[in-house]
Amino acid sequence: LKLLDRKQLKSIMFGLVIGRPNKADLDRICTTFVDRTLDKNVYPEALYTIREWQQKNARMILATASYDWMANIFAQRLKFDSVIATKSLTIDGKIIPGVDGDNCYGQAKLRMVKDTIDLLVEGATIKQDVWFYTDNHTDIPLLKACNHPVAVNASRKLISWIKSRPEGLLLDWKSRPPGQSAAKRLLAAINNVIDQTHSLFGYRFQSAVLKRDKIP
Repeated sequence: LKLLDRKQLKSIMFGLVIGRPNKADLDRICTTFVDRTLDKNVYPEALYTIREWQQKNARMILATASYDWMANIFAQRLKFDSVIATKSLTIDGKIIPGVDGDNCYGQAKLRMVKDTIDLLVEGATIKQDVWFYTDNHTDIPLLKACNHPVAVNASRKLISWIKSRPEGLLLDWKSRPPGQSAAKRLLAAINNVIDQTHSLFGYRFQSAVLKRDKIP
């Protein structure tokens, strides 16, 4: 029915699932979750690609629709230079339901990337060599503005789009993450969060903007 947009739905789910946590407590819980995720549930090809770019002194930017309180910790652990994410609201040291500004998604993500790091100019003319990796078709607006769009384990719509672009690159990372089965990983993550907060939240490592050189 589309009675709510994604920004409204995200705010409501935040309130229902997480409530109004103290920022320090949420940071501690997220750090534990991120460390376990990176240890057990990340494609080896993803880590290899990130390290290859870093060795070439590329500027690494994580652009995601996820909230900043989660994205910032992933970026710190992976040694990214910058984060562009959905901004949370904080009052008196507590993170409250809601979004400060735009939900970093679709066209809004493109605007936030342009406004924040000034990589792109009007008309999608490239000022710098920009590689953008994603798995979802909702990032097509940003992919169109980059001179090296990369689709990884892509959705059907994104596969169709990337194949229509001569500059596009389609990657299929087949290696399984080194940890348990998907079901066991999910159960372990849920139990971890319930044990610490009696609340549940989720995160999907979605996309990153990378620039310089040519590492797929």
